[in-house]
Amino acid sequence: MHLSHYASSHLRTPWKALVQVRRSSSTRQAALALDRVLADADVLVLEPCDTGFDLYFADQARARTLVTKLLASFPCRTTTSRTVGSSAVQHTHLVEVCPLQRYDLVIASKALALKLNLPRVVVVARVSHQLHLVDPTTGDEGIVTANMYFRDPPICVSMARDAYIVLDAEPIDVDYTGQQWGPYNGAVVELEVASANDLGVNDTRHHVVSHLGKHVNVGDKVYGYDLRTRIFGLKYRGLDKAVVPDIVLVGTAFC
Repeated sequence: MHLSHYASSHLRTPWKALVQVRRSSSTRQAALALDRVLADADVLVLEPCDTGFDLYFADQARARTLVTKLLASFPCRTTTSRTVGSSAVQHTHLVEVCPLQRYDLVIASKALALKLNLPRVVVVARVSHQLHLVDPTTGDEGIVTANMYFRDPPICVSMARDAYIVLDAEPIDVDYTGQQWGPYNGAVVELEVASANDLGVNDTRHHVVSHLGKHVNVGDKVYGYDLRTRIFGLKYRGLDKAVVPDIVLVGTAFC
């Protein structure tokens, strides 16, 4: 059950621990990922709010269990406080959750990109207790820890993903740097693609260098971002349009 369906109730039951889960923004997919973690919480009362949830627990151990799960599932920043009442000590855990999800296109700061040895426009490849970012044109990867994220968060490019059909694929060689957390196990290719909406309407085709070569075949549907329509926003972020790909492909599944 989606947590937004849970009915809130008055706090008539004594509670000893409160977990305040906060997320600055959330897509449907990000909300579902958070719901899966919260759904099993042994909670007395769950109160939705504009930026997350307040979860009240009968004891501190159950609250800590939830905080541990959140820390393992997302990059998080936590603070803890306690209040001594007339009958019991009440603990409050504030958990700020990174809102980024797999396949998000993000813009890293110059400092973060330099530290990771990546370009500023990158794709979120995986989310766990840290972010795994990938250069969509070379397959180079970098890891952003929770501390790194909250100190210098990459900015999510808020736009819809478009569907493309792969018409041709040609492997190409790239100078892969081989980061310390393991070699890139995909293949970089130049893909000839056409917008799924344009098939049968016009003959417009695009050539895109992509890290998805190991996972795509001719005829497959892939998803990505058309950055040609974001030129003004990219300039606002201090990016040179000449070094930004026109189209960035992120995956073969829409999510």
